[in-house]
Amino acid sequence: PAERLYLWKSSVEIIQEHPILGVGTGDIKDELVLKYAKYGYESALLGNFNSHNQFLQTTGTLGFVGLLSWLSCFLVPLIYGLKEKRYLQISLLLIIFFASATESVMEVQAGVIFFTFFLSILVNYSKIINDK
Repeated sequence: PAERLYLWKSSVEIIQEHPILGVGTGDIKDELVLKYAKYGYESALLGNFNSHNQFLQTTGTLGFVGLLSWLSCFLVPLIYGLKEKRYLQISLLLIIFFASATESVMEVQAGVIFFTFFLSILVNYSKIINDK
């Protein structure tokens, strides 16, 4: 548990150094490794860990501009789901949102595919049913 706090501390430092546009998609791992080395986080260095928080990972990579984009991926379908009373869609969004607080779920292909596949089905559910 304490190790995750070290990862988050390193990510917050990167965000403080590059708040608007982040460090870029190709440089976040290198920046994290430099922070882990600076503070002597041996296990994080050996594991080449990411931020273990999607919000910090996105903000460190793409800055607050990227964070706003990432949050819009939740807010737009959430507002739509609340308006249309789509409880399964709301549940999916909340599960991914809370999972993102302790894991960088969109840093692996499985997370991206899971999120986009199920969200696209749930958003278009009534269209699929009514078109039959």
